[in-house]
Amino acid sequence: MIRKLMAVGVLALISGSSLSMSPILTESQVPSRGKSLISVIGVKDEYLKDRIGLEMVRNKGSVVFEKNKFDVASEFRYVEPEKALQRFSQENSAVLSHLQKRLELPELGIHNADVYEQALIPFVTADSFRGSRVEAWESRDASTVLEFVGALEESYAPSTFKSILKQMDRKRVGQPGVREAIHNFSSTAPALAAENSYFVRRVLAQSDPYGIIHRIDGGSAGGYSITKAISYAERHATNPNPTYRYFAGNDCANFVSQIMKAGGFTENDQWRSGNGRPTRSWSVANDFANRFGITRTWSNAADFTKYAAKGWPVGFKSGTTVKHVGFVVAKGGRYYHQGRSITDLKIAQHSGNYVGWLKNAKQNHARNWLNVEKWVTP
Repeated sequence: MIRKLMAVGVLALISGSSLSMSPILTESQVPSRGKSLISVIGVKDEYLKDRIGLEMVRNKGSVVFEKNKFDVASEFRYVEPEKALQRFSQENSAVLSHLQKRLELPELGIHNADVYEQALIPFVTADSFRGSRVEAWESRDASTVLEFVGALEESYAPSTFKSILKQMDRKRVGQPGVREAIHNFSSTAPALAAENSYFVRRVLAQSDPYGIIHRIDGGSAGGYSITKAISYAERHATNPNPTYRYFAGNDCANFVSQIMKAGGFTENDQWRSGNGRPTRSWSVANDFANRFGITRTWSNAADFTKYAAKGWPVGFKSGTTVKHVGFVVAKGGRYYHQGRSITDLKIAQHSGNYVGWLKNAKQNHARNWLNVEKWVTP
């Protein structure tokens, strides 16, 4: 969802109903180290007015883990979503009308905000759409609508922040229910600030049998095969797999999800291709990044290319939203880009479809990896 930056690590390790790897540990096998407990010491609501004067709220909580205090927060959401939708639609009628026609979208409503989000995320970063150029003003307008529908959608989160924290309160890491609670937390309370990201990573690190909180690894546990993932990425970067539905111009997350599945991750109710009706975390770049913990942010290309690793999904973002994801199939030598020494990466992606080195890339989409605001890695 909009502005999500949460660092979930890999949720296979925290929820039986979540993303899983094979083999996977059962609850009884997950180590519970020391006496580390999660303790909730306070929860409150924070209110503000949005840019058109409508009231929004988010939950904030204070949590103690391993004797460290963390201040964590949920997304902002509208107190009165129907009124927010009516007001926004009136004030932005021309923008909405244009986007509806351009992207073949229905009239915006409370319950189709996710449809808008899936259509707008690739559009705001595209150079062209269906053969015509995406103008700067179109991208700006689409970003405004994208931000709104994210907050609108948050109004209908199935679980509340308070109940999720209650699930975690006074629990030992590794106890039954804690992994599910952390999964719910990371899905509904993304890291609006670094505290959420750091807290989730610290908790996950207590029960991470594959060592993939800080690096995705194909090591001795054998849960994730970098070789298989890379093989799939290179085979289908320019030749989309007909087994899956192909979303022309909007296929980046769908493709990287396929890569992760080929590498060893298994589909489930939250992350699945759905026979052509994929879940958001399978097909929307920002949601995919949230689920796989692709949230470590870099502000310059030198740092991004240095720390991105072979076998990693990576992405770039504008503001606080991950706009696009790809997959690193190889790392090369160093070269100069805009006067700075950076490490060459070979990236496979869809939207547009290619696999190639950044240094030698002639496609606009490849060059775009080096001309964005910020980058993200696991």
